[in-house]
Amino acid sequence: MTPILPRQLLWKDLMMMDEFFHLDTINETFFEVFVSLREEPFTVMTNEVMVFNEVYYQITRMLFEYPMPSDLPKYVNDIKANMGWNYSAELVMSIAYFLIALIDKHERPLNKFFTKAINEKFFGCLYWKPFKHRFEQLKKEKHHVKYRFHPRPYGLEWLKEHYIHWNDVTRNYDLLCIEKVINLWSSVEVKREVARMINDSIYYTPSLKNAADLAHIRHFMEVYFIADESADKWKYAEDSPWDECNRLKSRVEELDKEKISFQQRIIELESEEKEKRSCKKVHFGTDC
Repeated sequence: MTPILPRQLLWKDLMMMDEFFHLDTINETFFEVFVSLREEPFTVMTNEVMVFNEVYYQITRMLFEYPMPSDLPKYVNDIKANMGWNYSAELVMSIAYFLIALIDKHERPLNKFFTKAINEKFFGCLYWKPFKHRFEQLKKEKHHVKYRFHPRPYGLEWLKEHYIHWNDVTRNYDLLCIEKVINLWSSVEVKREVARMINDSIYYTPSLKNAADLAHIRHFMEVYFIADESADKWKYAEDSPWDECNRLKSRVEELDKEKISFQQRIIELESEEKEKRSCKKVHFGTDC
């Protein structure tokens, strides 16, 4: 099961374009295309740092959530809400699509039917062609995006100053979700503090869990409370059957999602074929 992460646990905004260039040099070439959009007929005047932050947040979210094609509208609506102008989704999705396409295909952890849905919805928009042209140049020169779009959450100070609905984030304190959330951070100290925040929230958050389940959850998080800082690892460092079970569960979820995508595509193809046959009958053998 995948946690429901707010933006702040997926992407910490960068302040300057140089920081994006440092993440991956391909951002420099995409930035050049973006600057060209300030001219007619595009006249894009939106702040470039805001646009690239939105692009990187949305890609990070996509790779973390592993969405289905039917999920595309929620990403489009989120972009519009975050950016505040009508054509923002077209711009952000155009950049995002071609950045994703430049990730090595053997390391691209995203449902191909979802990227196909992006292509089908936005390939005709005003911003698509400029970025596609630059993408084709980069692909011909065998350039790839090296940045991996792993979650880049805010740090401990931000967490202490803001309220997080841990019950919602962890899907009612699902253990696999809790583990994934805690491991968003690499620091042992932050892991311990996040575990404590989640544990403390159990006492004052209405939960569907029974007393035995809650006791099991608290026992599970005790592992994080006794972290061995000097060794920078947990005292329970060896893999347990629980760890292996979690890994298998994650893989099963990914396969289930891929199965759903294939089923959706089969339905689409069958519908298209049925429509073609119907069309031929109406026109007495003439193709539509």
